[in-house]
Amino acid sequence: MRDGFGCGRRPPSREFGMSSGMVVHRHLAAVFGACLLLARSLLPLPAHAGKDWEPVPPDQLARDHPIVDRDADAEALLWTVRVDDQIDGNQLLSLREHFIRVKVFTQKGAQEWSKHDLDYPQKGVLLSDLAARTIRPDGNVTEMERTAISQETIVKARSGSTRRLSFALPRVEPGCIVEYRYREYRRDENALGGGYAFQLNIPVEKVVYRIRPLSLEGLSVRRLTFHVNAVTSPTPLNGYYETMALNQRAFVTEPDMPPEAQELAFMLLFYTTDEQSSPETYWPAVGRLRADWFDRATKPDESIRKGAGALVEGATSDLERVERLARWVRSRFRIVRSSSSDSLRAADLRPSSDARSAWRQGGGRYLDAELVFAALARAVGLEARWVMVSSRSQLFFDQRMLNDGYLNSYQVAIRLGGKWSTFDPVTRYLPWDMRPWDEEATLGLVCDRDSSVFVETGFSQPERTVQTRSADLALQPDGTLEGTMHVSWTGHFNDEQRTRLADVDPKDLDSLATDMQVDDGARVQLSNVTLMRGADESAPLGMSAKVVLPQFATVTEKRILLEPAVLHAHAKPRYSSSTRQHPVYYRFPWTEVDTVRIRVPEGWKVETVDSAEPLTAEGVADYSANVMVSDDRRQVFYLRRFRMGIDGSILIAPKFYPGVRHLFDEIQRRDRVSIVLTRAEAKP
Repeated sequence: MRDGFGCGRRPPSREFGMSSGMVVHRHLAAVFGACLLLARSLLPLPAHAGKDWEPVPPDQLARDHPIVDRDADAEALLWTVRVDDQIDGNQLLSLREHFIRVKVFTQKGAQEWSKHDLDYPQKGVLLSDLAARTIRPDGNVTEMERTAISQETIVKARSGSTRRLSFALPRVEPGCIVEYRYREYRRDENALGGGYAFQLNIPVEKVVYRIRPLSLEGLSVRRLTFHVNAVTSPTPLNGYYETMALNQRAFVTEPDMPPEAQELAFMLLFYTTDEQSSPETYWPAVGRLRADWFDRATKPDESIRKGAGALVEGATSDLERVERLARWVRSRFRIVRSSSSDSLRAADLRPSSDARSAWRQGGGRYLDAELVFAALARAVGLEARWVMVSSRSQLFFDQRMLNDGYLNSYQVAIRLGGKWSTFDPVTRYLPWDMRPWDEEATLGLVCDRDSSVFVETGFSQPERTVQTRSADLALQPDGTLEGTMHVSWTGHFNDEQRTRLADVDPKDLDSLATDMQVDDGARVQLSNVTLMRGADESAPLGMSAKVVLPQFATVTEKRILLEPAVLHAHAKPRYSSSTRQHPVYYRFPWTEVDTVRIRVPEGWKVETVDSAEPLTAEGVADYSANVMVSDDRRQVFYLRRFRMGIDGSILIAPKFYPGVRHLFDEIQRRDRVSIVLTRAEAKP
C-alpha cells in the first residue's frame, strides 16, 4: 500500500477454513485445559453491579469548564474498566466491569447525553447489569429507572449482527454529572485476548484499566499500546495490573479514514507462549510448523503430476503455467464455500485431509482448492509456499502482535522471477490473479522450514477495478433528463456489488440501485432495474435501468444551462474540513468511466460549451473530461475518466491532506462544466 503524496509504504478475510490458531493455539489450548480448574478457583467473579456508587469529589460537582478540550460540550471525568480473564470450557471468557462519569457543560451536551447507546456484537458478547444516574450540581441524585432501557438489533449481515442497548438518563441539564456502569461478558474462542480503547467520542480526563490476566504456566501476557502514552504498573495490586492514560482527546471520524481501530488510542492484550517472546523467535517458529503441515498436505502424487503436466503443456512461461493451473481450479474443481460437513455431503463430497484426497474427488472446501492449486504448482516444478495473511479491514498488522490468529487468512506464494508472488485464485468474485481488497498491500508470512519471511502482498492497479456507466438521455423542455443507463463493475467493485446484491429482494432493487449510482446531492429516479450476472461470477456484473433526473437543467425563457456530468455535477464536496486528524485512506485503487449522450429538445441547439482541463496528481490520480457536440448542434457527448490509487497510493498522511482536498475540489469544479442551449430560431 503506497502512501501517496510523498509518504513511504505502510503495511496494513476470509474465514480460515481450519482453526486460525492451528499452530500456536493448539499449544494454548493444551495449557488452558491442563490449568482449567486452577484458573476457575483463582479468579473471582466481579462484584455485583448493584453495589453503591463511588462518591463524586466536590471539585468535580463544581467544575464549570472542561479540561482536555475547552470547547467540549461534555467531558468524561473518569472511565474505569476492571477485567478478569478466565477459562470457560475451551474458550477465553473476559469479564469486564465498565464505569464512566461524564460532566455536561452546555445545553447541546445535555441534549446529547439525555440518551445513550451501547453497540456490541450479538455473537460472543453479552451486556448486563446496566445502571445509570444523574447528579445535579447541588448533589441531588436521580437514578435511572429500569424502564428507560431498551435493546434492538440494528445491523444484520453475513459477518454477524450488532445489538444496541439504549438508555435514557434522567433530568440531564448543563452542570450535571451523569454516570453509568455495566458488565460485559466477552468470549473469544481463539483465546487472543482483546483490545482496550482509551478514547470516546468525547474527551476523557482519566482512563484506568485494571486487568487480571490469566496466570498459567507456559503462557505470558503481552501488551502493545497504539497512539497513547499509557503507564502500566510494574507489579499487580490484588492481582490486577493497572494501566492509566490521562487527557485523551475525543475520537473523531472523518471521510475516507483508516479503520477506527487503526487510528484509535488503544491497548492490545493477548497471550502467547513463554518461549516465543519476540518477533525474531515467534514468527520463524510459526512458519516452520505451518510449512511442515503445508509440505505434507501438498506433496503431489503421480496422479497430480500427470494431471498438472497435461494442464500446462505448451505453456511458455512460469506465469502462464500458474494461470492455467489457477483457471483449472476455478472452473473444474467443485468448491463448497462452507466448510460444514452437511454442505460437503450435499455436494456428494467428503472432508479431505490433504490435496491428494481433494484432487481424487474433484472438489472440496475453499481451503482444499488452495491446497490443490499449490500441489499442482509443485508438480510442474514451481516453488510454492503457504502464506499466512493479515487483513487490513479492521487493523493494520504489526509483527509485534505475537499471535498467529492475527494472520487470519491465507494465500499461496509462488516464486516468479526470483521473488515471491502471492495468489488467491479461488476468490469468488475476482479474477484468478486478484486478491480480496483487504488482503492486498498487506503483510503475509511466507512459511518455510528454514527461512520464513514477511512479504507485502501485491496491489492491483486502478484499471483492474472499474465502474463504467453509460447513459443515453433526452433533455425535456422543463430541464428534466430521461433515458436509460447501463452500469458494469469489474474487480473489487464487482466483488463488492455482487456481495451487496446477492440477497436483495427484487422489489427493493430500484431504490437500492438509486442509492448506489448517484453522488450525494443529486436527485435521480431509477426504475425497471435489471441485473446481468452472467455465468462467471468473476466477470463484470451489469445493471440496466430507466433513469429520470427531474428538472436537472436550469431553464429560462431564452436559455437552458446544462451540466453534462449528470452523475457528478450536483455532488457535495467530498472533503469540507480545512484540517485533518487521520490519514486519507481508500480501500483499493479504482477507475471511473462515464459516457453520456444527451439529445437536445426540439427547437433548441447547443450555443456554447465549456471545457474541462485534465488534472494529474503524479503517482496518485488523474482526471480527464471531454464535451463534444454533433455537427447539427442537437446532441451532446460527454466522456469522463478518473483514476485513483495509481501504483497502490491509497494511504495518504494527514500532512498531505490539503493536496487531497485540492484534488477533489478541482475535480468537482471540472464536473460543473456547463453548456448553454439557445432556441434554434434565436440569434446568438
